[in-house]
Amino acid sequence: MRHHQHAVIHYRALDFWMARAAVLVIICLQLLVINNLSFGPRWLAPALEAALLLPLSVATAWTQAATRTAVEDHEWHAIGQFRVMIRRTALTMTAIISVMNCGSLVFLVRALLEGHAGNSGTTLLIDALNIWVTNVIVFALWFWSTDRGGPPTCGLVELAQADFLLRADDAERS
Repeated sequence: MRHHQHAVIHYRALDFWMARAAVLVIICLQLLVINNLSFGPRWLAPALEAALLLPLSVATAWTQAATRTAVEDHEWHAIGQFRVMIRRTALTMTAIISVMNCGSLVFLVRALLEGHAGNSGTTLLIDALNIWVTNVIVFALWFWSTDRGGPPTCGLVELAQADFLLRADDAERS
């Protein structure tokens, strides 16, 4: 059986939904921050992220459905254009998460240095753990979305050079 040049898109669909789930986890973490450690109101960052996540999820579902029926090159071109828009939106959302998390970290450090620990220092430590977990997830999202052009380009462009060269990649080239 001959595989279509875009067949890789079909089996990489789960990756997109895992990234969307990671953003949902981040939104929940941001809502669970105990102290006031955000720019503006506490709901601002989660609201911005959810406002981007909803159309991003709809667009992802549409492109995945379109890939099941696409045959002609012009259909694949339309899917490719749509995926470029999805990629830009996802990068914008990841940038917003990064900026808001960095701001929370600055407010946390300031609260620690000025002795404003709310009811107890325990709440700041819980918030610090929250910010750290969010940062780990954000790093994973940045890495996932930037290396080799990111998942939206998978199956639509020639194999790109790795942005991050790991020892296992280097061994495969030898």
